Amino acid sequence: MAKKSKKKQQKKNSGTVVSSANDSWLSQRTGLIVILVVSLGFGGFMTWNLAPVEGWGSAILWGLGTAVSIWAVFALAVSFNKFVRR
Repeated sequence: MAKKSKKKQQKKNSGTVVSSANDSWLSQRTGLIVILVVSLGFGGFMTWNLAPVEGWGSAILWGLGTAVSIWAVFALAVSFNKFVRR
């Protein structure tokens, strides 16, 4: 049997593009809804658990801080992704 050269095989494989790695898993709307539900749920959970110890005012501030920090991490991840894909 004749052996095929590796250069021909590499040329054939280099033309294929893996589109699944470049496609998003979720639509932007679905992603924003998921982040909204998770941040509000976790912020509410933090508020509910801190209220008996810290008082409602301080617990609400901790809950808001938690929700905002989730959005900040999300915004940094999106901006980094846009920077890398530019």
